[in-house]
Amino acid sequence: MTFPDFSYEKSLWREDFQVIGVDEVGRGCLAGPVYAAAFCVPLTHTLTFLQELESLGINDSKKLTAPKREMIAKHLQTLPVHFAIGSSNVTAINTHGIVKATNQAMAQAILKVIEKLKTTNAHILADGPQILHPDLEMFKQTPLIKGDSLSLSIAAASILAKVARDEYMTELSQQYPHYFWHENKGYGTLTHRQAILNHGISNQHRTLFVRNIIQKI
Repeated sequence: MTFPDFSYEKSLWREDFQVIGVDEVGRGCLAGPVYAAAFCVPLTHTLTFLQELESLGINDSKKLTAPKREMIAKHLQTLPVHFAIGSSNVTAINTHGIVKATNQAMAQAILKVIEKLKTTNAHILADGPQILHPDLEMFKQTPLIKGDSLSLSIAAASILAKVARDEYMTELSQQYPHYFWHENKGYGTLTHRQAILNHGISNQHRTLFVRNIIQKI
């Protein structure tokens, strides 16, 4: 298995940029919010610190088991790095669409990190397409297809976002036990789709995403 590294970050660090990796999770779910995380190794890092991060086995969150993701996320929170979580709820998704809602969640996380850094000299490494948001227009971006498999900063963000959203969906499942969100996290598994057919939709469902299922009720 190949792992992401700091190749993209190093070229930008040489230009004195604070590099922020960002990724989202939950974009394709039938229920629940979309989450994003932003992650930054500050310019004051040392080579030893970079080697420590690389030794953690950080990778695209989808390639890791839940216990491995949780272990890495917990460890990252003890290190001298900057990170933040952003989210857009179901109302925002249903009102504005998933693309705008996702961009809003990513911008929210990035701006929190920039506030911690107290800098305008930031460069964003984004997983997937460029993040279109008015509050980010002054910052340079490098969009990377499958960036969570290339950039360690993006991969770390993907883990932090995934763990945070999974925890939220597990808590939400206690209020809506019919849908088994503690297991499927809002994705369109057979169990989740069957539950929608049996019980209808909740106020945590994305109406456009479940319309084909609703038509069968």
